[in-house]
Amino acid sequence: MKLIKPDLINRWQWGRKPRLGACSMLAAASVLSAASTFAQVEKFDIDLNYRLLENALIELSRQTGAGVFAAGEKVKAIQVTPLSGNMSVEEALEKLLQGTGLKYDKNDDGSYIIQESPESSSPSSKEQTRRGVEEVIVTARKREESVQDIPIAISAFSAEDLRNAGIRNLSDMEGIVPGLNMGGGGNGVKKDSNPFIRGVGQRETKVTLDPAVGTYIDGIYLARTQGSLIDTVGVESVEVLRGPQGTLFGKNTTGGAINITTKKPHQDFGASVDVTVGNYGRSDAVVMINGPLVEEQLLGRLTIGAKNSDGYFTNVVDNTKWGDDNRITAIGQLRWYANNDLMFDFLAERTKVRETPRPQKCKFARDDGFYSQIVESTDFRRMANGNPTFGELCAESESLPDNKFSSDFSKNSEGIGKQGRYWVDTATLGLTGTWDIGDLGAVNNAQIKSISSWRKVDLIADEDLDGVGAEYLLRVQPSFTETTQMSQEFQFTGSTLDDRLFFSTGLYYFEEETPKDDIIRAAGYAWAPNQNGNDFIVSANEPTLERLETDNSSLAWYGQLDFNITEQLKLTAGLRYTEEKRSSTYSKAYAKQSSLGYGNRTVSLPYFYEFDGCPTACNFRNDMPGMTSVFDWDFISFASDSLSTNDRAWTPLLSLQYVLGDLSEQFGLDDAMAYITYSEGFHAGGVTAGAVDDEAEDVTFEFGSDGSVTLARTSPGAGAEDPITFDPEKVKNYEVGLKLQAIDKRVQANMAVFYMDYTDMQVTSTANRAGLPIPFVENVGSSVISGFEGEFIFLPTNNWRILANASYTNADMKEWEAQKLILNAFDGSVSEIASETRDDEPLPRVPRWQAYFMSDYTIPFSDGSLITPSVSARYVSEVYHGFDRGSFLYGKDTVTSDPVTMVDARVTYLSPDQRFEIALWGKNLTNKTDYLVGGIPLVDVTGAMGQVYANPRTFGLEMTYRFGAE
Repeated sequence: MKLIKPDLINRWQWGRKPRLGACSMLAAASVLSAASTFAQVEKFDIDLNYRLLENALIELSRQTGAGVFAAGEKVKAIQVTPLSGNMSVEEALEKLLQGTGLKYDKNDDGSYIIQESPESSSPSSKEQTRRGVEEVIVTARKREESVQDIPIAISAFSAEDLRNAGIRNLSDMEGIVPGLNMGGGGNGVKKDSNPFIRGVGQRETKVTLDPAVGTYIDGIYLARTQGSLIDTVGVESVEVLRGPQGTLFGKNTTGGAINITTKKPHQDFGASVDVTVGNYGRSDAVVMINGPLVEEQLLGRLTIGAKNSDGYFTNVVDNTKWGDDNRITAIGQLRWYANNDLMFDFLAERTKVRETPRPQKCKFARDDGFYSQIVESTDFRRMANGNPTFGELCAESESLPDNKFSSDFSKNSEGIGKQGRYWVDTATLGLTGTWDIGDLGAVNNAQIKSISSWRKVDLIADEDLDGVGAEYLLRVQPSFTETTQMSQEFQFTGSTLDDRLFFSTGLYYFEEETPKDDIIRAAGYAWAPNQNGNDFIVSANEPTLERLETDNSSLAWYGQLDFNITEQLKLTAGLRYTEEKRSSTYSKAYAKQSSLGYGNRTVSLPYFYEFDGCPTACNFRNDMPGMTSVFDWDFISFASDSLSTNDRAWTPLLSLQYVLGDLSEQFGLDDAMAYITYSEGFHAGGVTAGAVDDEAEDVTFEFGSDGSVTLARTSPGAGAEDPITFDPEKVKNYEVGLKLQAIDKRVQANMAVFYMDYTDMQVTSTANRAGLPIPFVENVGSSVISGFEGEFIFLPTNNWRILANASYTNADMKEWEAQKLILNAFDGSVSEIASETRDDEPLPRVPRWQAYFMSDYTIPFSDGSLITPSVSARYVSEVYHGFDRGSFLYGKDTVTSDPVTMVDARVTYLSPDQRFEIALWGKNLTNKTDYLVGGIPLVDVTGAMGQVYANPRTFGLEMTYRFGAE
């Protein structure tokens, strides 16, 4: 990428209208000092974020230094589509003038004049003067290409597309992209990014496993889902690629990729302020400033955004609001032109989230005869004190209004919990160096790119698992989980054979370390006063501190060739080698009895071990009244296990595409391209703690007279909670696609049919160990996912646009022989391991049908201002959310979302100079508050499911003012 420094005769001031001769003319900027200088300049970094042709030409001239002249009456009020990319002035003018009935001529001095095309005045060519579907440029294949020219199922959104669609966060893309499910903006009660594409994703978000859908920001892979549900602050574009990705990206994924590109600094001063207000206390703000720090050498850009709302749901225990927004993001960027061929982009990002978890309500799924050790043992003590049972609390939770729920994670709780937290801190540093080598022997346009990154994610995510306002099941984090990642990627691209062959290849290294991922598990706490003269604090299961220490690394090489066999027939071939190492140490510690309760109360805990030589269930009595918080407990570390995996794989890609050419004309098409693709994907295995394992070893303890505790093991037997490994996931993907445009590019249709054959698909399940839900990852032997996707655009008139897409996905598990624990009814211990067939269950988070419809109409006024009303609807069929076997056998209806249609609307006003924009928006206008978006199904543990529902109807006002160039 080269820095162009033209000597300008005169710089056009924003908004002035000069006269040329006797005509009122538009002089978009200035002329280069000499035609010879201009002849040496081929391409520029152009960014024209304007809807009016008049303003776009002014900005084009200013950015390139080329003189552009036009009669004012010819370009006034003509609408065009925003344009960006690396291109020549001629290429930019061709794209801007497409469908306007205008053309450009180049003068001898290198300037351009815009005038009416002779053909546009003839009646026979009237249809050709209409504006067609805007060309979308993507960089998924390491170069700028039209989305219509690449054999990939991809959805692309510019900054303007994101704004017009009301996409302020990646979670808003659910239902807008075919086959994409975002879990309603979270996973369980956590607000982690949890994308599924074509039914492929991963609900387990621990550091022992990477997501099946990769998220990238400026080429930097975001390994942790926490902090990856990104607000679209300072975002230039978002590309969603469907299907296995490996030969184009540093990290390979089986489901797809979400590729985010930020807006880069440019050499013109600009600033903007964006403010949003709305119901439920919505108050957002984004401030941006851009400009040169060293003229034409060092450029800077700073964007700061804050998002706040009071929360949509009320906890009836303490009347606090949950489901709130409280986060701030800052992005600082520098662009340094070291010389005409070498450029560096520096990125620094910082995000701080301080929110409550997603609230969930309880709904019972099994009959009254179901026995749960946790529930029954806790209920026994609670009933003695006159407190309601779990069944009564669950029924009470279910009967609450849609906007209310109950949780013992409350500010004024006298129990062991405190206010629930979802806190995330992220920090990212990235440095991208781009060296445009040019011609290198037989290689043309050679380029080397280096992407270096460092990222840190700190997380606290508390989980009230039971969905009721009493301490039955909970997981809390006593401190931040700290995960640090580092990556280095080198890319080399170029073309040869007279540009018939384009190649890209890269080396990628990734390293990640989590020294401490702590979770405190507690279950079945109750206060039972006056039992045999004592006040008891009882627990149905041992309170434990579990810690994961994880190290992950990945090394990969990838390459891809795109060869034009003929003008119409193109071949793409790619190959990737991946080696991934993952190691985890799982430690477990019990809480000291003396730290759990204090005062004239007795602690009674089965399976409890204390330094004072109390190896069986025992009581502890102190002198002061009260129950201590879980955050004040002391723990005894006694056992740890370590395991590691090392997986290697070669994954190929082969694609053949055919540009229909003359055949397109026979069918009245403007352009058409068909492709067929075969690709393979690979997702490394790892270590899971808590899995059912018929070779696990039961843990016993030997207690010394000095109070010491020694870990002992029996012979191998049935058990859970010991770490074991799970296998890599592999997929073979077969895809056939068709992309076409018709009726003077007023109709666009992109369609794909796919068939994915999975081996050892990784799924999340739960083991019921003594009444505690233990999540783990296991492999499904064989599964097949097939379906259809279509994206359509229709422009009935110049100002009216209709967008629609639809997807059909059929997911079928062919073979899943799972293991389950058979527990002793009396004490909850493991009696045996049994095998059960689960391939009759549906794959979770896979709606069979999805559809999206959006229509907008732009009304231009004589002063150049625009008003654009739009309305959209999203349809999603049934979605299954089950984890355990009981969810399917007893609670399928309880854990399945009903079909739903969500309706949004927006009205936007844009001022004549395009500096001021104001929009009135509304989401979920039909107020579908009973729609299930997720939750924690524990049907085999408590007989119930925690249910998370959709946010209610929201509306607001968004105002934007731009200073200078954005």
